[in-house]
Amino acid sequence: IIRKTQFGDLYDSINLQVNGGVKPYIYILLKENEKNKIINIESDLKNLPIGKYNIIVTDQTASVEIVSLELKEL
Repeated sequence: IIRKTQFGDLYDSINLQVNGGVKPYIYILLKENEKNKIINIESDLKNLPIGKYNIIVTDQTASVEIVSLELKEL
């Protein structure tokens, strides 16, 4: 997770590194408290405001891994 300040607000970037499975991967980022709205579908997630997120990674064999994380103010 990479933190930076932009116009007084905190934004984070997340770089996902997936091991195993069959490439290519599909990435889906869901933000909690926004009815799990899909935010991004790339492996490099940038300019994310603080909050709780779920990241879903699916490979070509339909194997799924879900990671939950929270980006907080420092």
